[in-house]
Amino acid sequence: MLTFGWVAVVLAIGTGAEVPARRPSNAALRKAFERNRDTVVEVWSSRGRGVGVIVGDAGQIATSVEHVDLSAATVRLGGRERAARVTFADARLKIALLEPDVDPHERHVPVAVDAGARLSRGTWLVGIDRPSAKRAAPTPFAGRILRTPRVGDPFVVTDLPLGPGSPLFDARGRLVAIAVERIGRIGSRAVVVSRLQIQVAGAAPP
Repeated sequence: MLTFGWVAVVLAIGTGAEVPARRPSNAALRKAFERNRDTVVEVWSSRGRGVGVIVGDAGQIATSVEHVDLSAATVRLGGRERAARVTFADARLKIALLEPDVDPHERHVPVAVDAGARLSRGTWLVGIDRPSAKRAAPTPFAGRILRTPRVGDPFVVTDLPLGPGSPLFDARGRLVAIAVERIGRIGSRAVVVSRLQIQVAGAAPP
């Protein structure tokens, strides 16, 4: 069953300030990255491996359904490999929520969230993807929204070629979307946090 903790995190709406029209400066890009690098974690299962983002102080992680089995997955959190159970999954939005095994008094710093972000065509975002054979550490990328959600298609399209589960931040370093599908070498589809809020809140117990 989905916990109220995730709903509380998603409802932690930011200031809703206007997103800058210009590309974020290198300093802003680095600041957004440094603020969030420790919230991006590895997730894997028999289906595949990728990343997720910490959304709760008990280590709850939002990720892609591609990285989890039906009811469980494994995560690397706090420098340790841990088992995690799937508490929520939406096949259409391609998003899953994990609750890893943590010590009773263990706490983790969750990502800052802006569920009220005004995302429009041309909005600049900062993406963080997992290391690859060519990159020894996570790296920030700046990109823009190419297309906003349409009727029957709840995803934004960006020019950031990020893997499923990769978080997308605004220039202030607040989570605004999560990538769910790479589009070749040119971009990705992502679900916005506001859309996820509706889906998750609907799954919460009364």
